[in-house]
Amino acid sequence: MTSMNEPKSAVEFYQSHLDRVSRSFAACIARLETPLRAWVSLTYLLCRILDTVEDAVWSRREIQARSFETFRQLVGQEISPEVESTTLDGWVREFPTTLPEGERLLLNDTGRILRDLRTAPEEIRVAILTLVNSMSAGMRHFCARSELRLSCLSEVNQYCFFVAGLVGETLSKLLRALDHRLELRRDLIVDAHHFGLFLQKINLLKDQYRDEREGRFLVPSRADLFSSLALNAQGAMRYIEAVPLDHKDYRVFCAWSLFLGLATLPLLQREPRGVVKLPHSTTAKLFQQIEGWVDTPTVFREQFKKLLDEAHLESVASRQTAATRTSISRTNWQWVAEVYKGVLKPDDLCALGLGTAD
Repeated sequence: MTSMNEPKSAVEFYQSHLDRVSRSFAACIARLETPLRAWVSLTYLLCRILDTVEDAVWSRREIQARSFETFRQLVGQEISPEVESTTLDGWVREFPTTLPEGERLLLNDTGRILRDLRTAPEEIRVAILTLVNSMSAGMRHFCARSELRLSCLSEVNQYCFFVAGLVGETLSKLLRALDHRLELRRDLIVDAHHFGLFLQKINLLKDQYRDEREGRFLVPSRADLFSSLALNAQGAMRYIEAVPLDHKDYRVFCAWSLFLGLATLPLLQREPRGVVKLPHSTTAKLFQQIEGWVDTPTVFREQFKKLLDEAHLESVASRQTAATRTSISRTNWQWVAEVYKGVLKPDDLCALGLGTAD
């Protein structure tokens, strides 16, 4: 046991922050084995810091833009400890005083997190840096608007691509650092993005009315968003199935998030304005069942289809509705290809619903 006077290990340090800022995801990360658990924790906390920059209630947009740029520089540049400390102190002080305690504590520990990033293996560091730079640029694109209001499903997909899809792509890179049998094919990365889009859309549906009270209008149509989940869920499942069976910890980690999201959908459909959360006992039972399902591909697929059906997505999964197709509009999406630094091509971005090819 670590004494109170001893510094926390990286995993303990990360977990203490994860427990404060994201309890559900913290439980999923804790299922991973070392060193993947530490790498994923580090990645998530850096993304959570970016989320705080995006979600904080800033008095002026130029202060938020400056905060994005300062963080990008801190992550990507080698500077002296003295300059970094001074820059970090000034950066943290500019945040609104209304931040939740967990987010404030995380900001205060940004220096330790950045040091861990710099000492991570090169392959891990490059993957995380690429994520942070692209995610930050995508968030800034939307936050530069006079009002954060998404107009159609295409824009929702673009937004989710940057705040969550990129995380799925990066997780794939982290796993590949452990096992080079996992080829980072374009179809795998597309499915990794579907996984991220699915989870983020669940969050958007859960938080819609709270977000709108805070001035963020991220759900232009709940019907379109629900319909689009079928395609994303199928891609997410293909992604998990592509992971070698001997990486059970990673398969369970992903399946917990996917199946929990699917199990939450019926509640979201019945209680659109209520606080939606599965009972702890239901979640614990589901997690325990998944431990057994992921070892047997046929059973795993059967249980996935069952949850799809209970969420009323099974029929939609085989044929996208006309409403969903027409909601993928000719909105400007070429900017995504300019900002995004990854393996996907324009056709892949269209396949993810970020816009149309014509």
